[in-house]
Order: sequence, then structure tokens, then C-alpha cells
Amino acid sequence: MKMPLALFKLSAIAVVVALHFAAARTLPAQDRAPRGGRGPASDLSLILGRPTDRSITLSVLSRAACEACVEFGTASRTYPEKTGPCQVPAGAPLEFELTGLKPDTRYYYRLLVRPTDGGEYRPEPEGNFHTQRA
Repeated sequence: MKMPLALFKLSAIAVVVALHFAAARTLPAQDRAPRGGRGPASDLSLILGRPTDRSITLSVLSRAACEACVEFGTASRTYPEKTGPCQVPAGAPLEFELTGLKPDTRYYYRLLVRPTDGGEYRPEPEGNFHTQRA
């Protein structure tokens, strides 16, 4: 039995969205303060969503308030693009919209986090995503 083309396209989109949400991960608690300091030893949750051919949204949820920004680029461990810093409230999600991306391209990113009272930014593990294909 043949599936109508419109239904097939909707099914394919649902699979892509599900895969992007499956890429979400919860990162372990770690001390993000400079050595010898006290920092927000908080758990972070990152979820990628709303992918298009030119943008994606990174949603960040933290148990403790912190400041964060996102670095990203098309090569692993090389991040020429960077968002501005934003305050992440405790227990409420903050969204970073990464725009101006190239279609059908793999991007690598990492979240930089520091306590709200200042200090050094600490990088979270690198993640990656792929913009929408044709």
C-alpha cells in the first residue's frame, strides 16, 4: 500500500524532531567556580529544538542561577561564533537561538558557564547537531 506523499513528509519531519530531542542530555554536577572558590555545583540540562536549515534553539535548564553563553562552529573544538552572555535563572529554562547557520551542515557547540557573581567561564562537554537537509 502506498503512503500519500504529504503523510510521508509529516512522518519524516516527526522522526527528525524526535531525533533532535533524543540528543538532549543531562550533564553531571560539577564545581564551576575558579579553584578555591565556591560555585554553583548544579546540574545542567541541554535540549536542542526547533531545527531549521539556518537556525536551532539550545534550551538550558540549571538548578542554580548562573551566567552562560554558547560557542559554535563547523569543526570540532573550533568555535569562531559565540553568543552574548545571558543570565540563566535557577529552575527556569533559557533559550539560545543560534542563527545564520548554513543549511545541511554539521555544527559543534559547547556551553560556557560561570557563577552569577563572576569568575572564569568553564566549558561543558562539546555537542553537535546538523542543520536541516534539503
